Amino acid sequence: IHDANDRSNATDVLVPAAGSEAQGVGLQVLHSGAPLMMGRVWAHTDSTGAAEDIPFSARYIRQAGQPLKAGAIVGEAVMMADYY
Repeated sequence: IHDANDRSNATDVLVPAAGSEAQGVGLQVLHSGAPLMMGRVWAHTDSTGAAEDIPFSARYIRQAGQPLKAGAIVGEAVMMADYY
């Protein structure tokens, strides 16, 4: 999984997409409730050919040292899957 707006981002907070207006907050992608680091390879499970549920969610996170400004914020991540 990687940050669609900054492929080099290796943190757990997405870089805001162009046009985002909010400041002082970021978006975190969570996997099973834990922050997911961008740019990392991870394994979900060994599949037996059945449908797989991947428990993703997202949350806002306050960015320390930045002034808070209300507005829209968009974060985007890309997940690539290998099947073998």
